[in-house]
Amino acid sequence: MNSLIKQQIKSIVGKVYSFSPNSSIDIKNHITIFMFHDVSYESTTLQKKYFLSVTPDEFIAQLEWIKRNFLIQSPIELLNKKSNLMGSAIITFDDGYLGTFKNALPILKVLKIPSLIFLNIGHINKSKPFIPGLVTYLTHNSKKFIKFCEENKIKKPFYLYITTTQLRDYSEYNELPSLEEIEKYSGKFASMNDLNEWENENVFYGNHLYEHWNYFSLSQEEFIDQYNKNKETLSQFNNHIDIFAFTNGIHPNLEHSSDLFSKLGTKKIFTISNGFNQTQNKLILGRVPMTAYEVNDSLRWYQLYRSNL
Repeated sequence: MNSLIKQQIKSIVGKVYSFSPNSSIDIKNHITIFMFHDVSYESTTLQKKYFLSVTPDEFIAQLEWIKRNFLIQSPIELLNKKSNLMGSAIITFDDGYLGTFKNALPILKVLKIPSLIFLNIGHINKSKPFIPGLVTYLTHNSKKFIKFCEENKIKKPFYLYITTTQLRDYSEYNELPSLEEIEKYSGKFASMNDLNEWENENVFYGNHLYEHWNYFSLSQEEFIDQYNKNKETLSQFNNHIDIFAFTNGIHPNLEHSSDLFSKLGTKKIFTISNGFNQTQNKLILGRVPMTAYEVNDSLRWYQLYRSNL
């Protein structure tokens, strides 16, 4: 089945769901947290591959649809146990792309919509390459890297499973592309100046690890270091809140990890599973991805429907 037919089927399902009583019941009885990435006039190679960027016009259309169907609330209300957020929506972004700050936030400011951005400070301050971008770039441009991954029995996609030690071992004998080259491939990231500029503008900053490593590629010691190193910098901003979003949306059995996050001081944890949330008082909350694929209301309804399966 080709992609066009799949899209048409999803549009039909989404349209049927939008007119069914279930859609209004689902919205009324849940909290829906939407997840965006970059908002830019031009998409990079990586962003096109994973639908990570929408144009400002597409973003406005998505916001208008959300506003028609939800009451958009501030993410800080997720930490208020007395808040009644049923029927509400929260707007979030991942990774800290420059387009989020230059294009999305000005739109949200005009519309008076609050938001939460999950940041990897290692990429914001330009000290580290964007891990998914670097590894995906090498996967498509280096036979040596593919051979290295195969010899080390790294599962595909490599960017999810390569470890810090493995990437360091590879870089000892092979030159890595420059930060500028990876940013060109992945997308430009905001700067610390951008974070300072939006510190007091109804925008909140959350933790996405210091670098965008996948949870399962880190030891617990490495994960704690990545978490705390990121938190230390974010805590300097008065709009930082202790909410954490797993990179790539992939997470462990969180019931077995609750003690770890309690020690880290985490107030909420975001994943991309189970996008409808029955209460804000749970530690783990799901999100609904909004991408360049949701080009019309029917496909947006389908994404909402799919998140509740």
